[in-house]
Amino acid sequence: MRYDCRGHGHPKLKRPVSRKKIRSELAALCRRAGFEGPLSLEWPESLARTHNRNWRRYAQVAPFTRPPEFELARQTRWIPARYRRGLLAHEVGHVLDPDGSEDEADQAAFEGLGVKIGYDRRWPGKGLQVARNPEFRRRVALARRLPPNWGEGWLTRGARDQVRIALFAGFDLQDLMPYLLEASRRSRGLVNAGTVRRIMQELS
Repeated sequence: MRYDCRGHGHPKLKRPVSRKKIRSELAALCRRAGFEGPLSLEWPESLARTHNRNWRRYAQVAPFTRPPEFELARQTRWIPARYRRGLLAHEVGHVLDPDGSEDEADQAAFEGLGVKIGYDRRWPGKGLQVARNPEFRRRVALARRLPPNWGEGWLTRGARDQVRIALFAGFDLQDLMPYLLEASRRSRGLVNAGTVRRIMQELS
């Protein structure tokens, strides 16, 4: 995939994340906002061209439709996670407060999603949205603190990754452990990612 932002002096990833991952991130925010049902997300080439003229233009949403219709420029795949989170939360904020201003969308994202949005002025104008939450950084630190080989021998690799996702989502490892150990006892083998997800659903 070509990178269209060469010369733009802002943070960017060495490799783009998948559209599937970004769709999953957006869907998680929509669920937290209380929007159930199918997700409408398109990647119009016209928005990618607009972004090349205006570096801040990555996303837009039609907030009054049901489901809300989100559109992203393909360049969104190159921005780091904290910027994607801020950007997507801002768009969901517009759905939460469809008549609101840009600042009111940020406020709606904070009140409805718990995402505090700041702005990085390495992008033009007001800058690009970025998630500023201390809680967000704390959860990332918790997930990274778990040793890479933690659970090896009784959790599959996918299950170990799922446990890190659980920590990032706000679950406590001490709450998860009894359920994980019981699942391991029942299976008499490796616990898989699906089992960890079911445990998360039971606890949520």
